[in-house]
Amino acid sequence: EKDFIKNIIDNSSEDDEGLDFWVDRKRCLEKDGEGLNGLLGLPYKTISEKFELTKDFAFWPKGYHNHDDNFDLEAVYATVLSILQNLRENEISGDYLNSNIYQHSVIAPENFVRFNDSILQSCIWRCATPAELDYRCSEEISSDFQRIFSKIMTSCKSERGKVSLDLLMAIAIRWIKLSDKGLIKVIDDADKYLEEPHAKLLIKEIQRVLNIDERRNRTSI
Repeated sequence: EKDFIKNIIDNSSEDDEGLDFWVDRKRCLEKDGEGLNGLLGLPYKTISEKFELTKDFAFWPKGYHNHDDNFDLEAVYATVLSILQNLRENEISGDYLNSNIYQHSVIAPENFVRFNDSILQSCIWRCATPAELDYRCSEEISSDFQRIFSKIMTSCKSERGKVSLDLLMAIAIRWIKLSDKGLIKVIDDADKYLEEPHAKLLIKEIQRVLNIDERRNRTSI
């Protein structure tokens, strides 16, 4: 993420609207000894805005919010990381998140609907490995994620779509991989729905780095 943000900054001019967003995010990621202080992920509007978790998180004891409403979002990250690691090491209800030469296991795109809190959606991809989010193995699965993500972006100005920029960064750094068809559709929809100037700078850099025009020409042949 830091490297991609550096590319955005290096390939922008000082007077580009929205550049301050990325300069502030880079500064946040480069702080030593402070951690992120709850600033996990990339909220759509401002760097200082935190993702949210609704009450009654299924993987925490009931009533936890009655004791402390100021829990660290880093604790949510640690919880999701533990859940995914457990799935890699143990078969649970027939599910096993482990790939080998005979099987490629991925995190189902539907999880980005089932767990619709912005912090959970961010943690899912940040705690996963790139292989677990490589949807190029199936055009159907790639299309499923594209449809889900495109729908999220239509609500980018509300709580429901606050994670839009964060998921787009996952695609930018190739943590989430889609087929050419799915990728082009996502980027086209991002350009359509994400109107903030800093979002446009991210989209522009994705188009450059991931050769979107070349992919578009290839898929149209």
